[in-house]
Amino acid sequence: KRQSIVYSADDILNISGAAAQTLTSTITTTNETGELNIVNATHLVTIAGTVGAEAARVKEIDIADNATTKFSSAVFALALDVNTAATADVTTWTIGNVIGDDGTTAGTMAVDGGTFILDTAVVDGTTVFDTKEVLNNDSGVDLRGLLINKKKILQHYFVHL
Repeated sequence: KRQSIVYSADDILNISGAAAQTLTSTITTTNETGELNIVNATHLVTIAGTVGAEAARVKEIDIADNATTKFSSAVFALALDVNTAATADVTTWTIGNVIGDDGTTAGTMAVDGGTFILDTAVVDGTTVFDTKEVLNNDSGVDLRGLLINKKKILQHYFVHL
């Protein structure tokens, strides 16, 4: 059983297949290298381990159209690209995710549809996505056609600007 996946360059981990999958390993990297691509369009993919770290973020997390994904731990990425178009394409998130370029403003969070479910760790006063280090323009955080499934106000829980 692998305890950790380590990106040492622009490695790419594609998770695809014809069955539900769970990745329990943590993913570590030198800052802004490696990509995690969720391309399994037919079954749930669960990422149980932490992806990246505050000072060592993965280059990109890319979730393909028709994917259903659950992140049980926080993710730290320069870029988050969610291409789920239909509301039936669900991504579940926990608290503590950080998107952007560590120490500057050069990352992006682009979401083109789908549904975000916020897990039970999301309570008053928690941050789901910290986006203070994304681009400081309209491209920094781009949310289009997104449904948020949590009985709280979007701005309060979702994006910490």
